[in-house]
Amino acid sequence: MKDFFQSSKRWLFPVFMLSLIFMASCYKEKDFDFNRMAKNEYESEWAIPVIQKKYFLSDMIVDSNNNIVADNNHFLSIVHFTGDLWTATAEDLFILNDQMDSYSATIPAPAVAPADYYEFNFSNSVNFDYGTVNEIDSIHLKSGYIQAIINTNINHNCELTVEFPEIKNSTTHQNLILHFPMQASGHASPASGSNTFSLVNYNVKFATPNQLQANYKIKVFSDGQPFDIPNYTFNSNFNINDLKFKSMFGYFGQVTDHLTDTVPIKLFKHHLENSIQLKEVKAHLLMKNSFGAPLRFTVNNFSIYTGGEERFVMTPGYQVEGPFPTLQQFGQTVMKTDSTFLNPNVLEISPKYMAFDAIGVLNPANDPLIRNFVTDKSKFSIDARLELPMEGNVNYFSYIDTIEFFFENVDQLEFANFKVYIENAFPINADMQIYFTDTAHVVLDSLLVNRSLIPSAQVGPAPHYYTSIPGKKTLDIVVDKTRLERLAHSKWLVVYARLRSFDSPNTFVKLYSNQYLYVTVGTRVKIKAEY
Repeated sequence: MKDFFQSSKRWLFPVFMLSLIFMASCYKEKDFDFNRMAKNEYESEWAIPVIQKKYFLSDMIVDSNNNIVADNNHFLSIVHFTGDLWTATAEDLFILNDQMDSYSATIPAPAVAPADYYEFNFSNSVNFDYGTVNEIDSIHLKSGYIQAIINTNINHNCELTVEFPEIKNSTTHQNLILHFPMQASGHASPASGSNTFSLVNYNVKFATPNQLQANYKIKVFSDGQPFDIPNYTFNSNFNINDLKFKSMFGYFGQVTDHLTDTVPIKLFKHHLENSIQLKEVKAHLLMKNSFGAPLRFTVNNFSIYTGGEERFVMTPGYQVEGPFPTLQQFGQTVMKTDSTFLNPNVLEISPKYMAFDAIGVLNPANDPLIRNFVTDKSKFSIDARLELPMEGNVNYFSYIDTIEFFFENVDQLEFANFKVYIENAFPINADMQIYFTDTAHVVLDSLLVNRSLIPSAQVGPAPHYYTSIPGKKTLDIVVDKTRLERLAHSKWLVVYARLRSFDSPNTFVKLYSNQYLYVTVGTRVKIKAEY
């Protein structure tokens, strides 16, 4: 007996298919509970409560790329969307190169020994490579270091400071000053020095493009040795490495990114043909941007298609200006939506996919007068959405699906009797049949003697078209011994349903989140008892 009841779960698909009649399916095995039977091994007939459940539209459409949205009045829309197609971050797009700079100078030396020390000052500019960035006004660094190597012919102990007035600590606001105590041992070992300094949390502001001012101050101490060199030579080498910014201001040039995606539309996955008229279809472009720079999207392709047929949601080449934050919105992501209404007949091809392809361009006018800003996390995105508000009429929608099926241990059964009660609060009628076929898809039998019509609920007046009195249907399905023997050779269930909305095409209907399909099913089977 145990083998039969385990395998019989596979052929209670009449109940499963009742949830498919509204263009989608949702089979949850836990709804079909064969353990809710009496535990009497000596009874030859079993009465089994199979299901008692309300199905809402959200239960029936199982599609991770669909989002069923309800407004404040419970009115439903189905939205197919790509999700946010993000660019790389600004830190990945804008690379600050490692760089080096060398400087040499000749300074007159004192003719006589100073009382304490001899001091001289001079300045130069350190070249700065912007890397992949066009122009930088200022940077807040989150990493980096500067390595300085100083060589001279000065044969006295020295002290060198190098001040960068355009590099300031962001906390103390003090200029970056590099200190070098340099020891000498006469002509054999003149004064020299080297050191490495962190640039973390420093702000760099360029007064002159690509250059940083460096102010040098050298103290040459009197140490009892003769001052016998007429001119001091001075060589500095700076290596600036591992630069990464936390934020940056300037003009960053044109930045282009290609954003593309293909999304399956499962609403029409199993249908044969349709005549659906929606009141409206909407297309949306949801744009996000945290770059402080003008942004433009060019949509090369936004279409729906199936097989060899395609319908454009937007005309190829459609351009839309994206959002970009103001200086007061520094560090924030701003959003903008661009919407258009489409010809509802775009669904006539029963699309299986939505394709999207766009180019996003920062600084599309390439105007350096429009200054930019970014943080290291700045990026932009676009999300293409096709919105189907559930208002319209269905003249016909033919649905077919094939499900693997087999029926074991038929010799243990005398008959099976299903009692089905359906209460339909949706504004849709369903004419349906279920066929059993063999491995070659030859029909062996059908579940229903005639196609069964599940009536829709009554629909109220415009503009809301609320449903009131549910449609009701009772089915009594008997599968006798002869039919059970035919089903023993079955391999597939073929489900056919033809949907039609209430009073179509004269009346529009609306789908709401509180509409439901209530199903109760019980079955009685007679078994060859084993005593």
